[in-house]
Amino acid sequence: MRCSPAISGHVIEVTSLEAIDPAGITTTEARRAGYDTPEDVRTALCVNVHNPTYRIGLRCIGEDPRIALRADDDLSDDDVAAIRSRLDRMDARSKHGTWTRAVLAVIARRPRVVSTALAAELGRDRAAFKADVTRLKSLGLTESLEVGYAVSPRGAEFLRRVGAPEQPGPPPTRDPNGRQ
Repeated sequence: MRCSPAISGHVIEVTSLEAIDPAGITTTEARRAGYDTPEDVRTALCVNVHNPTYRIGLRCIGEDPRIALRADDDLSDDDVAAIRSRLDRMDARSKHGTWTRAVLAVIARRPRVVSTALAAELGRDRAAFKADVTRLKSLGLTESLEVGYAVSPRGAEFLRRVGAPEQPGPPPTRDPNGRQ
């Protein structure tokens, strides 16, 4: 899938969805999609009888509000209390117990580390871990990087104000002779 760099950091709305015959894709449509020819599009789509083809209409509806939120580190006492309350509610509703502070702490301690490693460190399933990071991202506390995550300026200020929870580091590694 090709994504335009101009779309990054924006909210996109799906305006239409229709099944199409890939043979009817025009050169103009191929170029609008970032391809040189209709055949290039069909090749990328892996067209066959088992994979229907859809034309999806999209439009940019504005900047992603989470970007401004995550940059806002001028937190009042009320802001800190509201974030703390929201995290407490997220923890209380969780099927796997409290997780919000542990996830923030591991991301703060290990930015740019792949989600698989972070999830394993916390003894979590990768998919559930990523869903939880997305919840923190909606509060402006974390941001996704090309590889891994980082605590946002807002998240860092929150952790500074409330005190980052102590999290154990990764388990020590042993050399082949059994020494740590």
